[in-house]
Amino acid sequence: YTTQHAQALFNVSHTTIKNWCAEFAPYLSPTALPEAGRPRQFVDEDLRVLALVAEMKIRSATYDDIHAALRTGQRGALPESYSAALSPT
Repeated sequence: YTTQHAQALFNVSHTTIKNWCAEFAPYLSPTALPEAGRPRQFVDEDLRVLALVAEMKIRSATYDDIHAALRTGQRGALPESYSAALSPT
């Protein structure tokens, strides 16, 4: 999935996705953190990490709270129809 897919799924800006990737890099796949000049490619697990970030940010959680949740293995729930709505590249 591309950055545009993630933006659409979580209704956030490109900059927000970029910032979340930088902040929560330890929980993302290498393809979500490519070398400069290469496009981001998210796998399902990356989207679950970003889903938790989005859910917790809506509840005004701090980044420290989100890191704590991710460290314990928590991940967000994706809409059941997300794979139909977002076609992978």
